[in-house]
Amino acid sequence: ADHVPPAALAVRPSACGGSGLFLLEPYHHASVVRIPERELVSLQSASRDASFAPLLRVLTLLANTEGSPVEAGEMETLVILAYLVQQRALGAHSSIAAYISTIPTEYSTTAYWPESLLDNIAGSVLHSATLSRKQGLVQLHAVVCALLAEHLPDQEPAFTWEAFLWAATTIDSRGFRVLVDGSETILLAPFADMINHSFDGQLVSKRFDNGRRELVLAGNPPVAPGELLMSYGEIDNARLLLFYGFAVPDNPFDQIELLFEPPDGDSAAELKCQVLNMLGLTFSHNLSRNLSQLPAIVMALRILLLDESDSTVEFLSALVAGTPLSSHLTRIDGYPLGGVVTLSHEHIVLDTLGNTLAELYQQYAAVLNSLVPSSHIAARLAAMYFSELLEILAAASARLAECGAALPPQDDDDHDIDS
Repeated sequence: ADHVPPAALAVRPSACGGSGLFLLEPYHHASVVRIPERELVSLQSASRDASFAPLLRVLTLLANTEGSPVEAGEMETLVILAYLVQQRALGAHSSIAAYISTIPTEYSTTAYWPESLLDNIAGSVLHSATLSRKQGLVQLHAVVCALLAEHLPDQEPAFTWEAFLWAATTIDSRGFRVLVDGSETILLAPFADMINHSFDGQLVSKRFDNGRRELVLAGNPPVAPGELLMSYGEIDNARLLLFYGFAVPDNPFDQIELLFEPPDGDSAAELKCQVLNMLGLTFSHNLSRNLSQLPAIVMALRILLLDESDSTVEFLSALVAGTPLSSHLTRIDGYPLGGVVTLSHEHIVLDTLGNTLAELYQQYAAVLNSLVPSSHIAARLAAMYFSELLEILAAASARLAECGAALPPQDDDDHDIDS
């Protein structure tokens, strides 16, 4: 391994926007990118920096305080965050000034979006996730500032909300989480953090080589020259926007969360919940582009929307008690059904789901219409996200329409759906 020549790499403008890391000539070894430990920013490197020592001692007070708002698992992130803020404030005197100069001064993640734009997407999963993320950071920022005001007042001015958000987003969008000496560790890696995302990028793995003490990003040799890309994971556009500030057209992992619960006051609600658990179903469902979850969603609604009649309660109770599913039960969409599910009920199920999808479509279409006139980059990203969701909803609605058209007319209500 010591004799493996380094790859010829360079930073150049990327088709993805901004800069990217490029391989200049074919490389015939797996370890394409190697960043030695001495170049990495981590909890360990921050702890060794004498200029950070006073601030580190103050931060450890949070870890050692009973009822601390910072959980043990969050201390590593907080220390690196504080280190970035402090070192940026030091400017040319920072020990990592060269690295900080390569980091964007601001980002396009949703926490940076204008409040007017966030108001436009109110009610969406992206909106609620953004508010939750910002609220958590605002609370943490307040805790750190209060601590500094008491123990290190000369350091507090550097910890503006803008600097705090910048550092947190830098860790979210550019940090590598890998095992170092058996423990998951956050590493910031100069140049390697310029590698952009692709679900089928040439770089297929990341690891820390404990022997050589370096971060390694590997591909399948020979690796062709061009921009080096790496998958950030099987991530939908909501999370890409939240943590990285971009969206991917036709993202195969985009999904819409649907939540269905028993009607209020349903006396059979507990039995229905138990049956759902037995069938491996829940109230919450994620509807993705391939619509593979539709059968499970329909089946859950068949159970949840059953009436409270004696026959329904008897049927559900027998299932909960462990009665084997008898031969007169049929299997529809891969799930067992009994005679309590009539044609009329099946129409109700499909109508309920169809109406839910239609309401979401109208909501997201209105959001998209409010975004299209804007030329702001955040509005364009949001428009891409909601366009993707509308495609999923349209496909699901079309599939439901096909299912509804295949059902016998509701006039045959005397029959079960398997008759």
